[in-house]
Amino acid sequence: MAENSLFVPATSVDEEVILEGAQKPWHSADGVAIDRYWNAEPASRTCGDWNTLTRISALWNQTHLFFKFECNYDTLHVKPDLGPGGPIDQLWESDVAEVFLRPPGSSDYFEFEVSPLGQWLDVHVIRPRQNVDFAWLSHLEVRVQLDQHEQTWSGVFKIPFEPMLRTADTERLPEPGDVWGMNLFRLAGEEPDREYLAWRPTRTVQPDFHVPSAFGHLILLEER
Repeated sequence: MAENSLFVPATSVDEEVILEGAQKPWHSADGVAIDRYWNAEPASRTCGDWNTLTRISALWNQTHLFFKFECNYDTLHVKPDLGPGGPIDQLWESDVAEVFLRPPGSSDYFEFEVSPLGQWLDVHVIRPRQNVDFAWLSHLEVRVQLDQHEQTWSGVFKIPFEPMLRTADTERLPEPGDVWGMNLFRLAGEEPDREYLAWRPTRTVQPDFHVPSAFGHLILLEER
């Protein structure tokens, strides 16, 4: 697999089964690891299950993209007082896994976050930090499982294509061979030891995930 690409096979498995995180539908999915900090420093020099190891895989069908995050942790930094579900503004101040997606031919992109408590946030970014639509609705669904004994949490994003494509002024249905811009992130812990982890490092001086030029590729494939 190319270092900057995630190949995503189509699936005909029932969406509820995919959301539950069951192993069978995900067997055909390639996976990547978030194993570097935002500045490209390695998060671990081994292949072991270090404290903030993060694995991601993805699937798609004609209506939705699905991302599965599997995360190790040593301690959790969460905010139950923010309430369940979402959208929750400033959720990025908690432990979260994040997906940034840019449709083909668009300069806009979309940010999705989920916490170990199942809280979530969806955002339309027109221009990073200057023009951001927090009122945009993606109709995102998430399912999260937290295993405090094993010190792991996992989650599945179910992201509809239609709201992203409509917002980006294209309504062509997705098809195999389409290439989306994408980056994957994880925030874990509290300052001064907070970890800013990235699939494709943004290489900024200070931690900053909003660097579209650093995006890798999500490539849609036919069903395997």
